[in-house]
Amino acid sequence: MAWGKIDDQLHASEKWRAASKGARALWASALSWCADRGNGGVVPTHMVRALDGTPGEAKNLVAVRLWDEHPQGYRFHDWDDYNEPAAAAQARKDRRKKASDIANHNRWHKDGRTAATCTVCFPSDSDSASEGASDTPSDPISDIPPESDMNPPVPVPVPHDLTETSLRQSSSRSGSDSTDAIEISRELEQRAATVYGITSIPAIIKQITEQTGRQLNPTQALQVSNWLLSKAKGEPRIPQRYVIGAITQSPFEVQQHIDEAVML
Repeated sequence: MAWGKIDDQLHASEKWRAASKGARALWASALSWCADRGNGGVVPTHMVRALDGTPGEAKNLVAVRLWDEHPQGYRFHDWDDYNEPAAAAQARKDRRKKASDIANHNRWHKDGRTAATCTVCFPSDSDSASEGASDTPSDPISDIPPESDMNPPVPVPVPHDLTETSLRQSSSRSGSDSTDAIEISRELEQRAATVYGITSIPAIIKQITEQTGRQLNPTQALQVSNWLLSKAKGEPRIPQRYVIGAITQSPFEVQQHIDEAVML
């Protein structure tokens, strides 16, 4: 877990007192998000609204010099003086990822069981990961690096406003191919696309059902998507495509996660 540091004299800072209440809330939420992402304090423009802020509040933070303008949007002023630089955060994540890969390999890949994305099962680069794959070819997922193995059960909470109250499932399902009968609220679709980059929840549900035999509702499918994205090394260029590819490449790990952390 990463931490964002806050000066114990922040409450008395002239900059802080000059910022609006909304801008302060945005600053705090963005601090948590940047620490979690390990991105050196950069807040992309599109994340301002995703963090419940407004463009005006972001400009307010720039005006009082709590943030600086950045090519991607904004950046915390003097981030490296108080928080972990991006390079150090990435190195720490890489060390933890390597240790996690080894631990999960020892736990799940026994009795000849392997996973195409496991760096211990297939330590060599790129093409060797396809060895032992099924006869049915799959589209290459360029966003999935060899290091991005899906680690089994690590519960990842879905935000409260994405729970069952924000979606409706059709009661007229018939047969196993029921994804077409799912009705998803516009609010849920917009939040999934804005925060996670998931543009088609039904497609995720269909892929999970085909690959694991598990039937999930939209909230559960989004929870699985969130978990898979959290295991990626860096930010996938196309999150929707990454998640579908990850489910296809490591259905056993996804099934284990669903059984032990989602369908409780």
